[in-house]
Amino acid sequence: MLVTEDNLTTGGSLQKVVEAVRAIGGEVVGAGAFVNRGGVTAKDIGDVPKFFALLNLNLKSWSEEECKLTGPCSRGISINTNVGKGREFLVRKGEQR
Repeated sequence: MLVTEDNLTTGGSLQKVVEAVRAIGGEVVGAGAFVNRGGVTAKDIGDVPKFFALLNLNLKSWSEEECKLTGPCSRGISINTNVGKGREFLVRKGEQR
């Protein structure tokens, strides 16, 4: 089986898929992504035999703590709740938008 992802930052989601396929006896022959923005490697997602991305980018990501100090949050840039984890972040902080 070939497993794919649209956007990789840590590879965590793709690693879970690889583990799930293997858990039911499937063979993962490779993995791919449209965009690898986190420097994810084949080893990061479970040592798949082949791994490729159509586009490799080095984009800055901030932890919640860093964002408060130096990231977009410190500059008053709004949190996007339509994509990514923005909505979950606000719910954890007790802010609903």
